[in-house]
Amino acid sequence: MTVYYRSRDVLITTGAFVWRAADPARIYRIADFTFVGMVRGTFRHPSWELHATIAGIDTILYASPDGQTFRQVARALVRAMEAATPLPGSSELVEP
Repeated sequence: MTVYYRSRDVLITTGAFVWRAADPARIYRIADFTFVGMVRGTFRHPSWELHATIAGIDTILYASPDGQTFRQVARALVRAMEAATPLPGSSELVEP
């Protein structure tokens, strides 16, 4: 298991995204994400959010008012998702 990001609040590994600061803590399987995007908060409530579609439901994976931390978490998630996605032509087909 590769760890892409670890802090007091967030853990991102090869297969999981864990937001420990949420109440209750949220644990997601990266393989379940069908769409991931970033949302910028309003001027009154400056924050950044990572959203993902999981089983057809828009879910907030992570939110932070700190842009630098948010970008680090977002980049780590991208790296974890890239590692989980097989490269084209690398499928393990067994020929008869």
